[in-house]
Amino acid sequence: MACNMHKTMIAFFILWSLYKGSLSAKYKVVSAPSVVATLGSDVLLTSLLAPEMSGEKMEIRWFKPMYRPYVHLYINGKDDYTAQMPQFANRTELLKENITRGIFPLMIRNLTAQDSGKYYCYVESSDHHSMATVDFIVTVPCHPKTHSHKESGVRIPRDVSINQERQSQAQRSDSPKEGAVGSPPVISTIADDTVFCESDGWYPEPYLIWTDNEGNKVMPSMEKVFKDEKSLYQVISAIYLPPTSSNITCTVSSSLNQSKESSRQIRAVGSPPVISTITEDTVFCESDGWYPEPYLVWTDDEGNNIIPSMEKVSKDKKSLYQVISAIYLPPASSNITCTVSSSLNQSKQSSRQTIEMRPVTCRDQYSRYIVFCACLVVILMLLGYICFLLKRLGELQRNVNGNL
Repeated sequence: MACNMHKTMIAFFILWSLYKGSLSAKYKVVSAPSVVATLGSDVLLTSLLAPEMSGEKMEIRWFKPMYRPYVHLYINGKDDYTAQMPQFANRTELLKENITRGIFPLMIRNLTAQDSGKYYCYVESSDHHSMATVDFIVTVPCHPKTHSHKESGVRIPRDVSINQERQSQAQRSDSPKEGAVGSPPVISTIADDTVFCESDGWYPEPYLIWTDNEGNKVMPSMEKVFKDEKSLYQVISAIYLPPTSSNITCTVSSSLNQSKESSRQIRAVGSPPVISTITEDTVFCESDGWYPEPYLVWTDDEGNNIIPSMEKVSKDKKSLYQVISAIYLPPASSNITCTVSSSLNQSKQSSRQTIEMRPVTCRDQYSRYIVFCACLVVILMLLGYICFLLKRLGELQRNVNGNL
């Protein structure tokens, strides 16, 4: 009983600290954890607020590695370049087309090798702040250097020069002007209600279409097209998830009737929670097959929340979530309810199952009384033994003093 009470108190203080933290988290800055781009190209470091809210009156600061000087600063409704790092002068732009919806990616142009590193996106409002980090890597393309035989003064055999001419013709035939099919679109979930799609290596300029599981088009909340050092195009787009769709598809196509698509599951309602009694005073609740990550709430028959003694969320092979939780049964409640819900703002799905709790009987009360009395007797015996030892110690001390 004492052990159970100890576990309950520990769980209570842990969850209470988490609860206090959640009260202050009015928004969260979300960004892609890692980005890779090639030397000399342009890159877009995505960032947004979750849940959706306007960032127009907030301070938005990108920096690496120090807070000041910074990479880019947006403050008081405008860009501030007074303390910008010299290496980023005239190369950064905060895209504000969707800043009122909490989307404000940072554009960095003409990348250099020194641009690699960890970037921080710090956002501050009047009563809250949040920060996200991005690991950015600039890769250097391998371009072997060739020398003309006229410049070197070396006589090149005819068959070698013919081969070189054929290779140059092949390279010209592979130029972007002949058309290039880009990479398969990559769909990534940045927040619970926002997903990004990205594809590069296209020519001519591609266009991107989002569709739900019924084939209906979904309007993007942000879309940008960039050109790299090879004159190939990269397209990036973001959408807010439709409230009723379970799958989303991103299709990138060019005007040459070439296209590639990717699909991803964005929503799944899990199984009804199963409540099982493990011991007389402990019950478990389990549910699986959820996406995105769910949360679980225990309530008694009066609707009061019950703090769990254990809770764990895990992913299966299909990237669906499973949640398991346990509580110690409140002695005064006759029913207990376990509710599992998804974390989507506009589409919360929950399932409930109620069990009857065993009422406290006279036998239970008598057993507890016996245990209490036994503990009291043991404590009194220990106190008596301590008093006996102290008395004997006093007698020995007096005998020693008398002999002296």
